[in-house]
This record gives sequence, C-alpha cells and structure tokens, in this order.
Amino acid sequence: MDWIVSILGSSRLSVLINGSPTGYFSSSIGLRQRGPLFPLLFGVVEDFLSRLLSRMVESDQLLPISSPRVFFALTHLLHVDDVSVFCRIIVKNLKSVMLAFRIYGSISGQLVNWSKSSIIFESLISLTRISSLQSLVGIQIGRFPFSYLGVPLFWDKPRKAILMPIADKILSKFAKWKGKSLSLAGLATLIRSMITGSFVCSFMVYKWSTFLTKMVTKKIINFLWTGSCEERKLVHVAWNRCCKPYDFCGLGLKDLALLNGSLLRKLTWKLLTSNNFSFTFLHDRLPTDDLLFRSGFRLASRCSVCGASLESVDHLFLKCPLAADLWESIFEGKSADFRVALSLVCYSVYDENSLGIGCMRNCVDDLLILHWFGLYGRSSKATVIRSVVWLPPAPRWIKVNTDGVTLGWPDVGGCGGVFRTCRSFVKACFAVPLGQVFTFEAELLAASLAINYAWNLGWHRIWLESDSSYIV
Repeated sequence: MDWIVSILGSSRLSVLINGSPTGYFSSSIGLRQRGPLFPLLFGVVEDFLSRLLSRMVESDQLLPISSPRVFFALTHLLHVDDVSVFCRIIVKNLKSVMLAFRIYGSISGQLVNWSKSSIIFESLISLTRISSLQSLVGIQIGRFPFSYLGVPLFWDKPRKAILMPIADKILSKFAKWKGKSLSLAGLATLIRSMITGSFVCSFMVYKWSTFLTKMVTKKIINFLWTGSCEERKLVHVAWNRCCKPYDFCGLGLKDLALLNGSLLRKLTWKLLTSNNFSFTFLHDRLPTDDLLFRSGFRLASRCSVCGASLESVDHLFLKCPLAADLWESIFEGKSADFRVALSLVCYSVYDENSLGIGCMRNCVDDLLILHWFGLYGRSSKATVIRSVVWLPPAPRWIKVNTDGVTLGWPDVGGCGGVFRTCRSFVKACFAVPLGQVFTFEAELLAASLAINYAWNLGWHRIWLESDSSYIV
C-alpha cells in the first residue's frame, strides 16, 4: 500500500491546452470511486484478505466445510465489495473469521459494515446453539432463500415459488401505458432488451421449469400484439417465427426455453474448459512471471521452490532442482529437454497404438488429440439396444426365468428365478446367495435349482428360459 501511495503521490500531471501540455501539478485529492484505477487497487487490497483466509485454512486456524473427496472445499468468495466465507459452525472458526476481518480493516482502512452482514447456519443446528453463536459475533441471522447479485440462493432444486418473483418483477416492467404508446418495432425492442438484460442472470444459474417459461412467453406474446400482458388477441404469426433473426424475416426475439438451455450449456462448457492446465501449458499461457515480462510488465521474480532463478515454464518444469531430480529419475540420468520429453510421450503413445491397446472415447476431444499425434482413432463399439419381450407359455405349462450374477471373476454371486403361468401370474420365486463362483456357475446353479424346485412342487411341464446361451 505504501508503494501505491508513493507512486500516485509522486506523479505529476499536465493538461493539454490548444494541443500542447501546459504546466505540471501533483495529485492531492485522491482517486474517485469509479475511476479507472479504483477496481485494480481494490482488487490488490482484497487479494490480501483472500491470502489471509487461505493462510488461516493452511494453519488449521479456520476449518473449511466438508466436501467430497475429489472436490476442493470452498472457503471464501470475493466479488467487488461482497465477501462470502464458508466454514464449519464452531467457536474457533467464528473467532478466526472475526480476527481476519479486524486485521484486514486495520491494515487497509476498509471496515466491514456489520449491519448489512448476516450469518447463515445449516438447518440441523438447534436454536439454542444458534443464539449462543450469534451473541458471540453480533451479526444478524440470515435465512434461505435470499438474493445475491440478483440471483436467488436457496436449498434444493429451483421451484416455482422461488423463481416466480423474478418473473413477476420483470413482467411488471411491461406496463400497459408503454405498450399503448409504442409501435410494434418499439415493443419488440423493449422485449429484446428486457429478456437479454433481466433473465440472463438467473438463466445462467438455474433451469427454469417449463410452466414458468410458457407462462412468461404468453405474457410477452400478449404484450407484443396488444400492448398489455393481460389482454389477448388472435395472432396469425407463430411465435417461433418471431424468434427468428432479421435475416430470416423474424423480429430477433429470444425463445426463453432455448435461451435458458443455451446459457446453462455455456456455463457447463466454461466449467469444463476453464483453468485447463494441459491447454495453457501446450499454448505457453501459464501465468508465470516470464509471461508477464513478455507482456511488458517488469517485476522482481524468483522461483517459489528454489528461489534461485527467474520463474518461467522452462525453469519450473525442467531446470528447477526438484523438477530436474524428477526428470533425471525418469530419463535415467540423461539431461531433460522439452523435445526429449515430448518424444518420450509420443513414443509411448505410438507403442500403445501399435499394440492395439484400448479405444478412444467417442468424442471430438480424443479425436483431436490423436490427430495431433498423427494417429488414427480407434473408436469404441456403439451400444446395441435390443428389444426383449416375455412370451407366455402354453396353457397348463409353467415358465421359469432364471439368472445368475457375480461381482467379479470369480467373486461373491447369487442366483434366482421366477415361475409364471400362461396368464403371467407369479406362482413362485426363489433367490439363493452363493459364495465365490464364476458367472457360468451361477447361471448353471440357477437353472438346476429351478428344475429341482419345479419337480418338488409337482410341475412337470416346465419352460426354462435363461439369458445364457451356454446353459440353454
């Protein structure tokens, strides 16, 4: 912060009068809140809070929430001047969070407005514990659902009662006086601006129900042709034609269901492709200090591992002592180089391909990767779907369907069967657990037990059906 203040305070400004600079003066008032440098400086200051919370998590001063084994536990989110902290509800965590905000406020000068802050507990915590924890921090209790950045947050899946206020708020802007005073082109422009501006935030996060999208679409159609959301009129132009672009004789409107689905797919694509290490590595876009140097920034740089050289892709993955020891163990004492490493990878891929091992997934990504290595794609076989129909036996006959299954080869298994009459009525059934057997043994035991049970019950006209061709 002292560096930033000294840089801004030591700079001198000049004003162009008639195309030539006239006089120099220093900046003494400071920065405006909406100035071009304000977001950058605010991000620099907030980065200190983010690192402080992360350091507390690393030192076990702040215990994060539980998460699945393959996912990273979220600890905090920062958006402009809003901060969300996620942690376990214990006294130690609450004290650590309050301490972090006090340290941040004392250093940066930005204090937390506790009157606008809230703490949300999970539903399983008792009211007695909630009141004691609230008295410890002195923050009001928040409850679901609530709105954050214009998007409602709630438990469970999105329901009509939660998303309906958003639709009502947007439809309320289609006032009747606006519709009566605008032409058809003006109404279409107003609808386009409202749909693309108001629905996008929630459409990018939640899947709206078909009922809500149809209801809002009907209101929009009424407003387009009558100027009011409640009045109806016989329309001779289909809505899907109105949603076509201008080049295809449409009005350029958006179908809400298609817009919702496309925005959700876009979000899914971003989640799948963002921070892709292999893509950024191969395209030399890793956020290293070397990349900043080439972009025109000058800063002091040292490797965070060894602290002896400039931070670059070559150093981090090849020249650093830790990486060099790793490559030396792989290449058996030979010097590591990017071309050597790439040749080793290509050789391994060619070797696997020549042996005919494995198949690619039936997707474009795998095909592009194989084309990059100059290999043909061996796609996996498509799943064959067959129709299986149960045929009833002849009168006075009993049909039994048997099956056997195991968890492995061999492993614990079981077998069973169902006896039915010509009218599909169940006469009897059986299920027997088995020990360590093969799948063929389980199928054979199921058939033999079915025949044995039928003989003991006096059923001599038996039709045995099994999905194993060896047994039949």
